[in-house]
Amino acid sequence: MTLLKPLIFQTLRHLSRGVVFHHDYARPHVVLAVRQKLLSKLKQFWKEGIMRLPERWKKVIEQNASYIT
Repeated sequence: MTLLKPLIFQTLRHLSRGVVFHHDYARPHVVLAVRQKLLSKLKQFWKEGIMRLPERWKKVIEQNASYIT
């Protein structure tokens, strides 16, 4: 168990930083590209997306939770 403590600590430390990507240290260029893409979106993009959620939820309910295309 003593040998596992540093490993557990390192694993949990990643979780405290926010979004966790699978193998993010193996492909840092992918992590950087995703973060840049998310940050480049305008506030209007996020606002409109949030405002559309109730409409999409209603469609899901009407279709008995079937996949929406």
